[in-house]
Amino acid sequence: MKNFRKTLLAAVSGTLLASTMSWLAPVTPAQAAPGDPNVGLAIVIEGQGNGHGRGLSQYGAVGWSTIYGKDWTWILDHYYGGTSMGAVAVGTRMSVRLTAQDDLQTAVIAAGGNAFWVGGAPGNFTSMVAREVASSGGQYTYQVWGKTGTAECPASNDSLASWISLGPVTTAAGLASVTFSVPGADDPATPAASLLGVCDAAGAVRHYRGNIFASNGTSGENRTMSDVEIESYVRGVIPRESPASWADRGNGTGINALKAQAVAARSYGLAQGGGITNRRYTYAKTCDTTNCQVYGGAGTRTSATANIVVVEDSRSDRAVSETALMIRVRAATPLVPVSTEFSSSNGDRTAGVNFPAVDDAGDKIDYNPYSRWTRVLDLESFAARFGLATITKIETSIDPTVSVGTYGVTPAWAVRFRFYNGTQSVYVKASEIKSAYDLPSPSISARIIKRDLSSNDDFVFIADSVGASVADNAGAGELPTLLRRVFNSDTYSTQEYRCTVGNCPPASQDGLAVANALTGTPDLAIVELGYNDNQSTLGGEIDQVMTALTAKGIRYVGWVSMSERRKVNGVASFAAGNRALVAATGRWPQLRVLDWDGYTMCGPRDRWFSDSVHLNTTGQAEFALWLRDRALELGTGSVSSPKCFVQVEPGVDLQMPVLGVSGIPLAGVTAVSLNLTAVGPTAEGYVTVWPCGSTKPETSNVNFVKDQIVPNAVIAPVDSTGKVCIASSVGTHVVVDVNGWFGATSGLNAVTPVRVFDTRSGNGGVPVAKVGALDGSGTALEVSVLSAIGQSVGAVSAVSLNVTATGTSASKYGGYVTAYPCGTRPNASNLNFVSNQTVPNAVIVPVSATGTVCFYVYGQADLIADVNGWFAGGSGFNSLTPTRVFDTRSGSGGVPIAKVGALDGSGSALKVQVAGTNGVPPLGAAAVMMNVTVDATVASAYGGYVTAYPCDATPPNSSNINFVSGQTIANSVVAPLSVNGEVCFYVYGQAHVLADITGWLASGSTVYTAMTPVRFSDTRSGLGPIPGR
Repeated sequence: MKNFRKTLLAAVSGTLLASTMSWLAPVTPAQAAPGDPNVGLAIVIEGQGNGHGRGLSQYGAVGWSTIYGKDWTWILDHYYGGTSMGAVAVGTRMSVRLTAQDDLQTAVIAAGGNAFWVGGAPGNFTSMVAREVASSGGQYTYQVWGKTGTAECPASNDSLASWISLGPVTTAAGLASVTFSVPGADDPATPAASLLGVCDAAGAVRHYRGNIFASNGTSGENRTMSDVEIESYVRGVIPRESPASWADRGNGTGINALKAQAVAARSYGLAQGGGITNRRYTYAKTCDTTNCQVYGGAGTRTSATANIVVVEDSRSDRAVSETALMIRVRAATPLVPVSTEFSSSNGDRTAGVNFPAVDDAGDKIDYNPYSRWTRVLDLESFAARFGLATITKIETSIDPTVSVGTYGVTPAWAVRFRFYNGTQSVYVKASEIKSAYDLPSPSISARIIKRDLSSNDDFVFIADSVGASVADNAGAGELPTLLRRVFNSDTYSTQEYRCTVGNCPPASQDGLAVANALTGTPDLAIVELGYNDNQSTLGGEIDQVMTALTAKGIRYVGWVSMSERRKVNGVASFAAGNRALVAATGRWPQLRVLDWDGYTMCGPRDRWFSDSVHLNTTGQAEFALWLRDRALELGTGSVSSPKCFVQVEPGVDLQMPVLGVSGIPLAGVTAVSLNLTAVGPTAEGYVTVWPCGSTKPETSNVNFVKDQIVPNAVIAPVDSTGKVCIASSVGTHVVVDVNGWFGATSGLNAVTPVRVFDTRSGNGGVPVAKVGALDGSGTALEVSVLSAIGQSVGAVSAVSLNVTATGTSASKYGGYVTAYPCGTRPNASNLNFVSNQTVPNAVIVPVSATGTVCFYVYGQADLIADVNGWFAGGSGFNSLTPTRVFDTRSGSGGVPIAKVGALDGSGSALKVQVAGTNGVPPLGAAAVMMNVTVDATVASAYGGYVTAYPCDATPPNSSNINFVSGQTIANSVVAPLSVNGEVCFYVYGQAHVLADITGWLASGSTVYTAMTPVRFSDTRSGLGPIPGR
């Protein structure tokens, strides 16, 4: 199979004219009867990582630092378990074999004319050469020459008769025969251009800090070495191993990745040969390629007299200087550097081997092209390579030749395959496939793509450079491989720079000309065009191509939408063209949009792109697989739309529009009331909600541990963007139900969340101590909330807080937290807990006359509170001293003493009269703020939930509390009232339900408008906006 790899493809521009390419040789289809749909066409290899997977991941380090906020010491501890920080002595040196100079003379230049022979004949020169001229009995004789004037790089066979002969020297193998240097060679401040430059066989020059020496190996081989202080050596390593620009990522936090790399590179280099005093070779400690560690020196020239290009970088230099002399060591050998291996990328988990295997969330950053990668290989060629005629089945197992305790600790790095052709089979190691196909790593899976369809339709593919990367005109490439003999015939016409209509040099054919030149009776066409066109006229050009294609009798045309990743001044360059494409479907019933843009926005797929339009190797494989699926659907006239199931995770935030959605006005809204549920988080963490126009605060709205389902009520401020942003410290799905909005006269002054206090750290002036006592005898914590919102006494009637209890301790009956305006403590709770939990809840609580709020804990817990808004006195929110409205455990509030709900969801809702009770007026209340708790829960394997809603409405498809069996869990709820002032509580599953009221919101369109809860987002099902987009 011929693979088309376009690193730099067609420019995406073009001024369009009416087509000047109306003439074209007929485009004739390749005829081939459709084949057996059960026959395999391709092997899809899906892999992770780039390299061996051991130790530090370079991409992982930048992910941990920029997304997760980890510093360089944490990164090193994470990847190199069982080691700690050590140091080497000042002045430690490295000797590095310069492999490009193998078996050559040692020739150097000095732009300053100050090169000299260390310990040899005196003199300063612009060029110097050492050549072996004789050898005998393991002794090697070198002749040395020097030259002044213009620097020169002579070839190994050039005569040096005009140079100054400085004499011979004889030494044994493994010793430095001739050493060259310049003044200041070891001074870190010496400019790269003033250092010695080593001439290669082509006359190009690379400059190195330190000295350059010639030597011989044990077999007499000629070698040239760089003799350099360890810090200068690492300066030459880092820019070749990790892009210095990583230091700028994450507002400068990416420097931690370079610092971790500096320590790893220093330790790894010094460990070559087994310790500081040992060597990999008799003549050098290490080499300068990936066989050892890549080392690029300080600068390069294309010739002895060309300008220098400095390869050192101030950012990587900083990483070296700020970690100077630091290495990794083991406790048993504190002076011996550890061989700190590292890879470009490790994928989901490191391979282990010399260090404990660890999960590598940092490696999953979207711009890491190796975190997950894909290849499409021709099945017949693949089978033949391993001795089979075809492949009918694949089995995967752990490679038994890999010992447990090495790659065996992460099975994905120890894979073996058994490929079958009927009863015949062969075993193939993943490492053999990696070697055969030059794959990034051996951590791979393999699957068969069968033909799946045998169609009598004739198929056409017309494309520009993006399509040309997966198919050429001769029918070679990933897409033709995946569609081989699916159709009666196929035609591929792809060309770089191609426009839909018009002259776009150097392309010789536009899409319209290709369509007009089609022969036969094509049935189906996929068109991938538009990037090179004027977007404002693309609609009319689509019409011209559709006219030509339908005139040929084509039944359906699938037109590929363009990626909108490329932006100019924040505006997607191809959005207008995509809108024109969608509009064209209204004019052409034969036209179907193949939504490549939508599909590539589903999750971390930036890594597929080389320049926001064109595709890298993985992107080409994924594009071809996606196009194949659309081609198989196209004959039915119905093509799938992408459905994105993307978690919210670090760096992948959810931007959720709220203004102008589901009846919420476009203006006059200060905040929305929503219920936010985190579902199935991948680790302990938290979710933060804030208005998208401001900086993400260091606060939390929902706290959780791995695999929990945790809801919380949130009053989310809204700014001019009209969007609410949701971020998570770890990967998690989120469900968002909006149940109302606050108007301009509601009295709610929404603010970007601000931390009021944290008893774990003493933040906010509180004691560093847990609050409460196991028997309930503890003293309440009184906290002033006014300074956090910049208000004075008397200006605030109530505050909206997110309160979190963590590190909890409780008796067997559980514990709880009550927030109240100091004074007499009410018989109510805001959140409930058992021991060792982290539980958040939203609270609207009145403030005392002195502007304080008290927090009582039955049990013990650290408390954290973030304020997200406040109500002015006399506003639309009317705070109440927390009061219990009802409790089905005791029958208080006139409710039955019985659990609510049924396991299968068929139970009746509990109806509770709220208006006219507990301080809520009979008329004039739109909604009430309640803290709802469920206790003694019983649920099926799918879990249960509670929904509060106005009794004169249909129960909404949303939830306020989610639970599993045996839980006690609370959540704050803004509950709209029915016209009769009632709230209904529906339970899917069974639970006792109790509710405490904390306030009510007045009726009026600009105060608070209650909504029957509407689900705005559910990332589990792809509902709502896509995280990260």
